[in-house]
Amino acid sequence: MGGKRAEKDLDQEAFEIDRRVQEEAARWSGEIQQLRGTAAALREELETAAHNKESAVQAARAEGTGEIAQLKDAVAALRDELESLQAEKEAAVQRAVSDSAGEIQQLKETVASLREALEQAAADKDAEVQRVRSESAGEIETLKEAVAALRGQMEELAAGRDAAVQRAVADREGEIKQLRETAAALREALEGKGG
Repeated sequence: MGGKRAEKDLDQEAFEIDRRVQEEAARWSGEIQQLRGTAAALREELETAAHNKESAVQAARAEGTGEIAQLKDAVAALRDELESLQAEKEAAVQRAVSDSAGEIQQLKETVASLREALEQAAADKDAEVQRVRSESAGEIETLKEAVAALRGQMEELAAGRDAAVQRAVADREGEIKQLRETAAALREALEGKGG
């Protein structure tokens, strides 16, 4: 009887384990199903993104090809324009060099003429300076002689003036002496009449 109970308990425990396994399997089955759905959605979204990316790459490649063609055309046009400008520049330089050569020759001739005129002017100036110095030397000598003569005349006049002053002073002193003597005589005469 004890063996039957043990067997029954084992069956009960096995049943319980099996039930739990079924529950866990059902729970994991639902979660696995959800994960599968999510994976499928992500795969579809990834494929869509890859398709969009490829389309964008194709569009960009097509657009880039057109833009590259336009840029190549622009580069070619600019290269032609640059070559034309270079040719015009070289022609202008040649004309300028030719014109400058004639102008340079004229300037050289002008410079030579001006240098000659300058040298002549310097020679004329030196001659004029010599002439003026010569004339000035004669005039200075004449003026020195005139100054010496005037100085002599001034000295003579000063000496004559001093002599005249001396004579005038002597004459004045004699006159004053006579007046004093006359005044004294008149005073005596007056005193004699009064006595």
